[in-house]
Amino acid sequence: MSAVPDIQQRVSVRTIADPKTPFGRRLHFFAPLLDRVLGIDAIDRFCERHGLYGLPAERFAKDGLDALGVTINGGECIRDRLPEDGPVIVVGNHPHGGIEGLVMVNLLAALRPDVKVMANTALRVFAELDPYFLYVNPLQPRHPSNGRGLRESLRHLRNGGVLVMFPAGRTSFYQKDLGQIADAEWNRSVANLARRTGAKILPVRFTGQNSALFYRLGSIWYRFRLLMLARELMKMADKSVDIVVGRAFDSAALASLDEDALTELLQVKCAALQPPVANLTTHADEDRPLALAGARHEIEAEIDGLPPAQRVVEARGCVVGFGTRRQLPSLVQEIARERERTFRLLDEGSGEPIDTDQYDDHFDHLFCWDRQTRALVGAYRIGRRDVLATTSGSYLEQMFDFGTDFFANRAPALELGRSFVTPEFQRSRHALDLLWRGIGGYLRAYPAYGTLYGTVSLTRQYDPMSIAMICDVMIDPATDVRPREPIAALLPPEWHRFRRNRPIDLSLLNTLVTIREADGKGLPVLLRHYAALGAKFHAVGIDANFAATPGLLLSVDLATLPEAKRRRYIG
Repeated sequence: MSAVPDIQQRVSVRTIADPKTPFGRRLHFFAPLLDRVLGIDAIDRFCERHGLYGLPAERFAKDGLDALGVTINGGECIRDRLPEDGPVIVVGNHPHGGIEGLVMVNLLAALRPDVKVMANTALRVFAELDPYFLYVNPLQPRHPSNGRGLRESLRHLRNGGVLVMFPAGRTSFYQKDLGQIADAEWNRSVANLARRTGAKILPVRFTGQNSALFYRLGSIWYRFRLLMLARELMKMADKSVDIVVGRAFDSAALASLDEDALTELLQVKCAALQPPVANLTTHADEDRPLALAGARHEIEAEIDGLPPAQRVVEARGCVVGFGTRRQLPSLVQEIARERERTFRLLDEGSGEPIDTDQYDDHFDHLFCWDRQTRALVGAYRIGRRDVLATTSGSYLEQMFDFGTDFFANRAPALELGRSFVTPEFQRSRHALDLLWRGIGGYLRAYPAYGTLYGTVSLTRQYDPMSIAMICDVMIDPATDVRPREPIAALLPPEWHRFRRNRPIDLSLLNTLVTIREADGKGLPVLLRHYAALGAKFHAVGIDANFAATPGLLLSVDLATLPEAKRRRYIG
């Protein structure tokens, strides 16, 4: 089977030229010259030398890559990410223009027998790959092959197959509006096929670029990029192809988007597989053992000894109140212990037996205590800014430089921080509600304060890209505050193009985070809660004293609190 076939079957311009058309006949006539000029004859000699002609498609892809000496890095992840059955669209970028199709056949054919690749008609030169390729002509949208290729793709997906698509339709090139080499805007056929078949979508990203000459000539005439692909393919010899595999998701999760928006978003998701943030590192310090739990009878005696005005809520078997560390020494010790226990589960915390600092002496401590289980439900730390100015100062001034206008333009402020709900009560929808009814009680005790400010911690258990997206959407940058240590967010330019074209509300952002996260988690509960209160988000900074956790600075103007929230929490 390794015998060399006749010239009509070998890699040549003649393979893709239709001799029934005048243009095709001219290509056939000039084929020997074009094969030399375009480097196709080099591929022909390569295939002949390595015995690739006549091989089955999967062997052709594998042996061809091996003969080139191409190393695939990261492809093993696809084994865990590719759904075992049902229709799947594997969608990727197109930085090289030829090697990507060979790589995907090599990786996927070993996992599922029902793989097809939507390919440029120029790749007909590799006749051995015909069993895997469905051909379209992206440079001629009205070409008859396009309709046939799309119909075959639709039929293949409806039969439960895997379809690989490179929706740019052409090789990446320099994008002036993005300021970098990237794909052209993707063809909406990928969204159309996903919607019509209910296929899952698996995004992949190839890294790397073609030669500088490829891009220089392509800037002179775009067709030069197509003419140079054969030479670029042979230049991949002894090089590596790096691939990053995302997580498969159901396109129905983005049913609110039209096909254009879904297509743009899929391109963003592919681009977002690059590392986005440089200074969000995993907390590697060894945690010391937690302190022992406090004596329940001492804690309850302190709670019962508070003045009635400081026990502001009695509901659902719980008491919610507030006090100073001097009033509640055992309870504040228990709060600091439970704070550390809870935050460690999020890769946060101090690493010490309890999470405490000098600010605990100068802030008030709001708590929710379950009388039935005799356990702490959750807590907040509240500081009156005017009082803090004469004592410990603001905790958040360690994270942010506040201009004089930040507070001068707002009503007297309360600083909220160190909020948590213990793990045993995090499934309860009443825990956060009770704490905020407690904050309302605190505001009734101190009615002069009209602004709340604090941070929402963005645990590093979130993917860095999720953190970067959350910050980009939620923050309306303030000129009178800046982080002492900002996060180094490097969102891909495709994201910014999508943001310019499409508004992203909280619901869509939550969906984007959910399909980004490996465990499917959405936005932080507390962030959604603050957003429902009409919070403004001003900046994000790294809390160096809290396991380098990003904190999203926010403020809530109580004068503009939604009426339903005002009635619920303040009364």
